[in-house]
Amino acid sequence: MSVKQLSVLTKNSIIGAAVSYLLTIYLANILGPETFGVYSYVLVIAGIVGLVVNYSTDITAAKMSVTEDSKQKVFDLVFAFRLSALLVSGMALLVAVYIFEFDGKMAFGVFCVLLASMNLAFLFEICHRNIVYSYIFLLERLLYVGSVTLFLNLMEPSILLVFWLYFIANVISLMIQFRVQLPYFRAFSFPTKGKWIRLLNDNFSLLMIAMAQLAYGGFSRIIFENKYGLEQLGIFSLGLQITAAASIFQSQVERVFRMSISSAISNGKMQDILSALKRYLCMSTLPIGLLALVITNWSEEFVTLIFTEDYRSLADLLFLFASFFVIINLNSLVTMCWVALDEQRQYFSMSMKFAVVLLVTLYFLPPDVGVSGFILCILAIQITSLVYASTRFFLLLKKTISALNVEGS
Repeated sequence: MSVKQLSVLTKNSIIGAAVSYLLTIYLANILGPETFGVYSYVLVIAGIVGLVVNYSTDITAAKMSVTEDSKQKVFDLVFAFRLSALLVSGMALLVAVYIFEFDGKMAFGVFCVLLASMNLAFLFEICHRNIVYSYIFLLERLLYVGSVTLFLNLMEPSILLVFWLYFIANVISLMIQFRVQLPYFRAFSFPTKGKWIRLLNDNFSLLMIAMAQLAYGGFSRIIFENKYGLEQLGIFSLGLQITAAASIFQSQVERVFRMSISSAISNGKMQDILSALKRYLCMSTLPIGLLALVITNWSEEFVTLIFTEDYRSLADLLFLFASFFVIINLNSLVTMCWVALDEQRQYFSMSMKFAVVLLVTLYFLPPDVGVSGFILCILAIQITSLVYASTRFFLLLKKTISALNVEGS
């Protein structure tokens, strides 16, 4: 069943990633590096706020569905929290615009992107309807990309128009998701105060982990812009956008493997754990690694064929960005393992330390090391963090299994 699910999800992910990537190329070329840099800056802000709205509930919903006696209770808690967080974020954006003179168009763009946080992917996952959600997500991608391509050809290109179209596509997607899961809305009841407090406590470390991970592709962009300007930020962001194909694929892969990896680790049988990890590496990491090699080997042709002359320097950096494909995949695996072991706080501590090291290093990094040096610094620290977290996990896993065996005997 997992193989069948993964094949369908992979197909939909490939199509979605392909059209999204084509849109990124189109926007980058038509907006130019500097305006595309502004567009990327908005996405960074939305990404940071979106982490708070989501509050890592996508990751923990599967685990909550095991401990709770009904999927309805999981839906009630997650949906109520996200809706409340979205409303607070919207009010904060209004305050930023009218009091702190934050750009109104950028604020609107941030809110449009934040709407995606209200998706019901977590509910489709715990209901074992991942394939249904993958088709809805694909429809959303096709609608957004098609409308942007059409209207930017008919009208004067602008970031505001792009975000309006993103808003419309998101609303339509959410309406379809809500309609499919309508019984859960009809039975909705507001969660108790105790459940809110428990969610805030349980997921706080995961939120901090996500924030730490955003240091690599989020906060680092803010530092990058301060060192190299908006035009170079546009080129740098376009390179990071290429890795979105891996991220989209990874978001679908997690929904297939998260339950099996979590169950194997919870049962404490090393053979089952190794078997689950092997399936993940063969069916997920290996294809991602091959894709990274293909992009690396044909980087010059890739950039020349697709991008305008303004982005020619990206060819020399593409092999570095392709490395993120594998890192994203393995980092996702490590996160799932630590969550399954119920040691989020320890993982959070490690992630935060490496994130702080990264941001401090990037902040004091001399601008004359160039863009490639900036990216290499990110890669080096992220790989070190990944190796350290993996080693600590297996040491702790062996200790946990040994303790279970002693109790069992």
